[in-house]
Amino acid sequence: ILHHLSDTTSIQLSSDRFKLLKGNENQHRINKVLVYIQQNYARKVLLGQASEIVHLSESAFCKFFKRVTGRTFSDYVNEIRISKACEFIIETDKPIEQIAYETGFESQTYFNRVFLRKKEISPKKFRSSNKY
Repeated sequence: ILHHLSDTTSIQLSSDRFKLLKGNENQHRINKVLVYIQQNYARKVLLGQASEIVHLSESAFCKFFKRVTGRTFSDYVNEIRISKACEFIIETDKPIEQIAYETGFESQTYFNRVFLRKKEISPKKFRSSNKY
């Protein structure tokens, strides 16, 4: 078997674009951005400000963020917001509309759409299924 393997030609399994990231440098850079998102999720989280934190252009930042996290910037921000909204829905009796605005969504319609896509249940049904 080893002789046969040594005679075969190699096949490239991944593209040239796949490169390992330097652990410490990229972890430090992405952590700065993640802290910014955590601290500002309830406000307008701007791509420009996030890219400035790590000194990249917006397009380079988007590629960097996707490569490191596996998600787009806006998708990650929405995941953080929906996570916080779930906490508020379970722990408080605040109206869903108020929770939507407190977690940074600009409209209840968009909040409902994102919530349904992420949780596969509407916010109202989520609340009723988590009441004790």
